Amino acid sequence: MAKALFYEAGRTLVDVTELTDAGDQKRFDSAVRRWSDYPGFSPEILPNAVLSGGVGKPAVSETADAVDVSAVNCYLNGVKKTGTDKIAAATDVAFTRGATAYMIVSVVVTAAGAIDAIEGTDSASSFSATRGEAGGPPYVPVDAVELFHIRLTSATSGVVTADEISAVPGTSREDLQSFSIHYSRVENRIKGYAGVEFSNPLPAIHTGDLPAKVFASFYTPNLARLEAARDVEFAATTGSASAEVFYDVVRNYESKSLSAGSFEFDAGDGISHPYLGLIENRSWHVLYPDDLNPEIFTQVLATPFISGSFPAEGANLRTVNLISRTAADLVIA
Repeated sequence: MAKALFYEAGRTLVDVTELTDAGDQKRFDSAVRRWSDYPGFSPEILPNAVLSGGVGKPAVSETADAVDVSAVNCYLNGVKKTGTDKIAAATDVAFTRGATAYMIVSVVVTAAGAIDAIEGTDSASSFSATRGEAGGPPYVPVDAVELFHIRLTSATSGVVTADEISAVPGTSREDLQSFSIHYSRVENRIKGYAGVEFSNPLPAIHTGDLPAKVFASFYTPNLARLEAARDVEFAATTGSASAEVFYDVVRNYESKSLSAGSFEFDAGDGISHPYLGLIENRSWHVLYPDDLNPEIFTQVLATPFISGSFPAEGANLRTVNLISRTAADLVIA
């Protein structure tokens, strides 16, 4: 077929689903090529993580080998456990000491939404930073969230002290990490999958040396062909150079800017055309320059602003300005 321009005419909800680790514990992909960012339809990212609370303290009851834990706001296996649905506080969360002095206990939120203690393997000589080793912290179940550690230096039963409780983000506590959303992904002109990328790798502290699970709810764009469109030009990065002359030297300067793209289409009566509902909303536009071969197309996430007049006769043309946030919004694959 000839050139064709498609636009995001609607969206389909993909309810909470687990994303797949790309192998670096930073990038987690969905099973679809594009996510919508249309207002009101942006993705919601739900990694297993602590948002607030979950603070461990020595048991108020002074019960030996036990701690109290404050209520926890967290994401747990795709569910927001916050506000009235937060994980309830727990008292006298008990554990069993090892036969020798050095042992680390991990206190977690379980998949069932309870607070529990998991004992590591004890060591007679020292602590270890390696999960699963003698004297090291235990692995956390893949569907649980770690709150803090209890670092014991005695096999003798006793009341836990404040200095034995450790909650270090990334080491003994799974706080929510910052991430960026990739509404599409192309590497070396090969299409990948939409997903998220964390600023740092998620620690491989879960059984099987796995990172925390990451879930997302998102909308996929439903594309429709825009009839009677022409002259598509997507946003592009342009550069310019200038020079300043001084007494003893000439200095050159460079600058870059992101230009707007545009296209024209026949808007019919200029009122009822479905595309006109996209005015000033961020949506997908996909150009197939030759045919529907999925390996050769141009896509842009843009904000259209529509201008035009109402002629006495002939096509009711509208010019659409495509405003991209960054040059990375334009992808060719």
